[in-house]
Formats: sequence, C-alpha cells, structure tokens
Amino acid sequence: MRAQVTLLTRMLALMVALWNCLPVSAAEQYSGLQLRTITTADQQSVNLSIWYPSAVPARKQVFSAYTLEVSLDAPATSGRFPLILISHGTGGNLMNHHELASALARAGFIAVALAHPGDNYKDRSMLGKPAYFEERPRQVSRLLDALLTDPTWAPLIDSKRIGFLGHSAGGFTGAALIGATPSIAQIVRHCAAHYDQDLWFCRVSGSKEKALENARNADHIPAVGTSADPRIRAAVLIAPVGAFFTESSLQSIKVPVQVYVAGQDEILTPRFHAAYMARLTPGAQTVNVEAGGHFMLASKLDLKVAIDGAEVNFDPAGFDRAGVIATAARDLPLWFAKALTR
Repeated sequence: MRAQVTLLTRMLALMVALWNCLPVSAAEQYSGLQLRTITTADQQSVNLSIWYPSAVPARKQVFSAYTLEVSLDAPATSGRFPLILISHGTGGNLMNHHELASALARAGFIAVALAHPGDNYKDRSMLGKPAYFEERPRQVSRLLDALLTDPTWAPLIDSKRIGFLGHSAGGFTGAALIGATPSIAQIVRHCAAHYDQDLWFCRVSGSKEKALENARNADHIPAVGTSADPRIRAAVLIAPVGAFFTESSLQSIKVPVQVYVAGQDEILTPRFHAAYMARLTPGAQTVNVEAGGHFMLASKLDLKVAIDGAEVNFDPAGFDRAGVIATAARDLPLWFAKALTR
C-alpha cells in the first residue's frame, strides 16, 4: 500500500512539474493573430503571420484558402513568452501550420511563420540556385534579428527560449540553423545512387542521366557555408529533407531535436530523409506516424493545391490527419516547454 501511495505521489509530482514548464496557463488563453510585413537588415521584405497569447475570445476568420479560429489583431497577454519560428516547405505559405501555431499561442508561446522569399507559393525564384542552401536558413536568422529589435514584439519575447518548427524544406532549414551544414555534393551522390528509390526528390533536379553526370563532378562542387544560429535552442523537424546532409554533419547537432517520420511519405522516402535524420542526430526523439503521408501535419486547404505534382491535401487511405494534428497540437507545447528550459 505504501509503495502504491509513493508511486501515485511521484506521478502527481511529475504531472505538476510538466504543467509548470508551460510558459503560462493555457486556461482562458486564445490565439491572437497579426499579419505583418517586416523589413530585415538586408532590406528584404518578409511576410509574417504572428500568433500569440491573447485574452480576447477567438472568432472564425477566413484567409484565402484557410478557415481559422483566432483573435485577429487583438492585444497580447502581458508577459515574456518563448518564441517558435515556423518554416514551411518548398512552395508553401504562412498558414501551412496554422493549427499548430494556434495551439502554441494558446499554450503561452509566440509563434512566427514566415513566407520564405524566393521559395513560396507565389515566388520560387531561389530554387535550383546554390545560394538556396545558405540563404533559406539565413532568412530565418535575419527575421529573428528583426523581431528581437522590434518595438512591439521584442518586449514580449524571451530571447533565451527560442525554438524552431519546420516541415520538409523547412526541416532542412531548421537542421542548418542548429548546426548541420548541407552539402550539394551529398545530394548529387545520393541521387546518382538512389534515383529510383527516392524518385520525387531526385527528379526535381532533372533526369537520372543528369544525376549520374553530376555525381561524376561531385568532388569539385564547392562546400556550403554554415548557417548555424546559436540562439535557436530546440527544433522540431516534420518529414524533413535529410539527403542534404552527411552523417558527420548531422552528428554535430547538440540541441534537443524531435523528428516526425511519416511512414507513408510519398514525397521524401523516409529512410533517406526523416528516418535517416532521426537515426543520426544525437539524442533526437523520433515520433513515428506509420500511416502518415508527407503533409500529415499541414493544415488542409479549402481548395485543391499541388506543389510539383504533390497534392497538399492528400492523405494515405484511412489516415486521420485531423486526429494526428490534434495530438501534435497537444504534445508540441509540452515538448518545447521542456526542451527550452534545459
């Protein structure tokens, strides 16, 4: 009997400790939303959606192809909150993960999603250029610079608790920000060896013949510079692009990482991408969603949209995207709260 009481006491203490890790009580908190354009230090205009805790009740709002429950332009709750930077996949947009962003805001985080200049649904001019591999993560760092000096948002951000959430190309972006350096030579060697097994990823760069030809010149491809940003102290990578990284590069990551692996990923073959990164990143926590497709944690649109032939609303037969998003919306604030208090 005494052992049972001791065990129950410990379980209650653990539950209280985890709850106390949350920045503020989720009770009576709603998700505020502000849409904004910010100018970074390189004079680049970046469109943002900023999600934050608010005491103003949320209302249904329609933004293009998305329907949201938010408190639009409502005042933020007073305090200093952890910041989560959100990076969409290639050809994506500000609202791709609005359900996860809203959940973070309700739990006492500020979540900021950017539309990557040169790689969003309106403008993909940066794709295919070597600068892509350094520029995409550095866009996030320049955005962070701007937020931390912004007169409205800087007073609300706890600069010692900054995390990252990224999907697909956003997952590569996050890995680069926390210390893994991408390699173009790694990509061309990968596609020469595994073109047919990783078809969607490799054919974006051209034919199999081109992949084989590129690999013959891999030794002469210049190295990519680092884009690591030590201010980012934890990262969640959802179905990330992993073939950009060598094994040794991934092993240089030192911050807490959670990797979501979609078992039925039709875009990025898991063993070359998400599962590969989860296996090689030191201390990474893996969340396996065996029935999930590539877009399993992306909020569905109210219309049909495809990116390079991939349907954003597509799910494998029988997969419950809404249920998986609801589970992630519950789990992610707890994970970030713990990871950012280390």
